Amino acid sequence: MCNASPRPAATQLRRCDWSELAGQVREKAMLERLLRAATVLLDGQMNHALAPVISRAVETMTRDVHDTLNRLIRDIVARAVNEEIAPACGNGGRITRT
Repeated sequence: MCNASPRPAATQLRRCDWSELAGQVREKAMLERLLRAATVLLDGQMNHALAPVISRAVETMTRDVHDTLNRLIRDIVARAVNEEIAPACGNGGRITRT
């Protein structure tokens, strides 16, 4: 807000705008500092809270990949053995279990 003075209205308006603008800049700078501080605190809390969840997810994914690879390798080896042995058995390329 501007005080009434004998100066021309344009000069008074410019002074009011600069004063208000300076207040807005200070307010914005303070809000940015608060936001940065809040972000740092929230990031730390989120990291602390999510660490066990992420760890369990990684363990589960690792176990699943390990199991899948084991099944895949067993299947590939079984097929390869079947292809090598089956012709010797004379039953159309298939091994029959007894």
